[in-house]
Amino acid sequence: MPSRTERTDDAATEEVETMQPTAGDPPAQERTMSQKKTKTARRAFPKKAATAAETAPVKAKKEMAAELVTFALRLPKSESAALHAAAGKGKASRVMKALAAAFVRGDRAAFQQLVEEARERRQ
Repeated sequence: MPSRTERTDDAATEEVETMQPTAGDPPAQERTMSQKKTKTARRAFPKKAATAAETAPVKAKKEMAAELVTFALRLPKSESAALHAAAGKGKASRVMKALAAAFVRGDRAAFQQLVEEARERRQ
């Protein structure tokens, strides 16, 4: 008995016979290579011209970014966690900027206010 992957001659003959058209069937039309497929046309949207009002904020932002510098601090994980807890969720950078500005100006009132807000958040 042949295995499943082997074909017998009878099965191969039957397959060839079923593929051949019979005398009563009309001939199948073949698509020639000279026929081209048609593509659907995509709508072209006109491009919007940039106005002066739209480009002005971009220029102002670039000018402002040119004046800014990055100031980084390296803290132990424990101090970083305490800073984030005291500043509130997502406000650590804002608090550090305010502290630095108060230090530079010598504004004790602003510094005291930041310290009081941190005490309230911890409780």
